[in-house]
Amino acid sequence: MINVDRPLFNKLYKNAKVSRLTYAKKETNVEDKNSVFKHKVNGLYININYSDSEYLLNFGCQYGGKKALDLQSVTFIVDNKHLHYKPVFLGGTMEGQAMAYSHEMIHDGDIPMLLSLATADKVIIHFKGKNGNDQMTLSKDQQDVLKRQLQLYKGLLLGYAKQ
Repeated sequence: MINVDRPLFNKLYKNAKVSRLTYAKKETNVEDKNSVFKHKVNGLYININYSDSEYLLNFGCQYGGKKALDLQSVTFIVDNKHLHYKPVFLGGTMEGQAMAYSHEMIHDGDIPMLLSLATADKVIIHFKGKNGNDQMTLSKDQQDVLKRQLQLYKGLLLGYAKQ
């Protein structure tokens, strides 16, 4: 579903936000420059963390509003198919807005869900909380960000980062 060759990987990697982690000198973090991560925007994101010996894919949901929903789960409606996702949500505030977010390492069995989110014709995210529910349609821009991160991840697994 996700294709990447070395030239495309090199282009995506060059355009990504790549940083060495200060607490682990041999680890690198890769984010898309257009990611919603740490911004006051509702949606989904993928971050990659890698070293010489392992490649980790982190997936997150974030939601902000006037009141805290105390999120418990998310349902993705992907081309009319329901995918239930129940990460651990943390709460906080950002610029006076109540925020909730998840940030979890994804295992191989969950990658098909990410592929579906990145390539579907339409994705609706239904946020479910103790204090209410809300939903949004995932924008094509956010889907493109997810797809680029999955292409980078695949390229890393194929060894394209090693020259």
